[in-house]
Amino acid sequence: METIYITSEPQQYLRGDGTIWNPIDCSTRDKFDLFMSGLGTNTFVNLLPGTYYTRGRQQSGNARAYEFQPKSGWKIHGAGIGQTKIILDIKSSDTTNVDSNYAIFTTKSGENHSDIEIKNITFDLNLTGISQNLAVGAIHLAGDRNRINNCEVINWGNKATNVESFIFRLDAFRHRFPLGERTGDWQIIEKNIIHKPKQTSVSAGGCTCIASFGETSGASPNHISTKNGMVLIKENLIDGTIIGKDENYSVQDVKGISINSVIDADISRNVFSNIKIGGPYQRAFQNHNISVENNKYYNCMFGPYFLLGEYSPFYDLLDGGTQEAFSKIKELYVLDNTFLLSTGNAPLGFYPTGIVMNSMGRSFIQDSGNNLIRFGFICERFICRDNNFSWFKKGDRHFCQIITN
Repeated sequence: METIYITSEPQQYLRGDGTIWNPIDCSTRDKFDLFMSGLGTNTFVNLLPGTYYTRGRQQSGNARAYEFQPKSGWKIHGAGIGQTKIILDIKSSDTTNVDSNYAIFTTKSGENHSDIEIKNITFDLNLTGISQNLAVGAIHLAGDRNRINNCEVINWGNKATNVESFIFRLDAFRHRFPLGERTGDWQIIEKNIIHKPKQTSVSAGGCTCIASFGETSGASPNHISTKNGMVLIKENLIDGTIIGKDENYSVQDVKGISINSVIDADISRNVFSNIKIGGPYQRAFQNHNISVENNKYYNCMFGPYFLLGEYSPFYDLLDGGTQEAFSKIKELYVLDNTFLLSTGNAPLGFYPTGIVMNSMGRSFIQDSGNNLIRFGFICERFICRDNNFSWFKKGDRHFCQIITN
């Protein structure tokens, strides 16, 4: 594997060869983006201490000349949180598509790159410095065995009106083989800090801090989804506190963790503070075995939140309208979590709830022949024990809300 050192300090008299004694000059966003776009697979890049700038990349569409995307086998290591910083620097003169996802490191939609590791970096998403209506993120990758470790994200949020923003998103290897199903290997997101957001517009499309999804696009009778294999989301801190605002920011449309189409998920020892939904949040797709253990939810409106039984047109295409067209979980374990829930200034119809399992009111479904089919289950096995619930303020309290019809 090739190892290269880069620096944010201008090198006026030396032409860097990539060694630690003579690093490559990436002191401007043009230099940084050009250098990254020229890298091949299986490259180890060490970012020496300093501040770097990049235009980032739009997730969909072909790359422009100055844009880059991570490649399989990349190892991108900084010197540590607060020591190596990368700022998303999208200027008003840059050509962008309104209401689209931009991220610092992102694979192109429909492509896969695996065995990528990004660690020891602070990402500044610079929301207030971006004039366009964009959904900005730090890392969006699709593939197998990708990992984000010991990174920090600041100045995040969403300015797009019709697109949700994702800070960290590791998706399964996108699968396009006819009439087959594929399960990915693993994804790891651990020991990261996502905090110090900027105010998100009321009309924005929402924000999810950590996400891991299976394949959810391009559905047709000839294409079956890819599931993520093992997903580990551990020891992350997600704090939605805005400087100068009070704890009521927790009613904003921010989710801590979202997962869909995962075989096994271990969500443990995370801390969620001042956000609406801590998570994990599931909607429209199916998860197999989910463990939510030893997490702390401080001043959140909700903890784990599952919309089970919701209709999914993706599965309906594949299964002809059978019960598989509805989201569900095979096994769910919620153990030893601490909930200190918010009850202040909740939106109308919202009540602070530790655990939400909502069946969407589905007892029967209708197949293509207008026959009613019993919707047998939304969760085969649910174990909930040793959780601690308390509230900041007086109000309506629901420690476990299970809605079934």
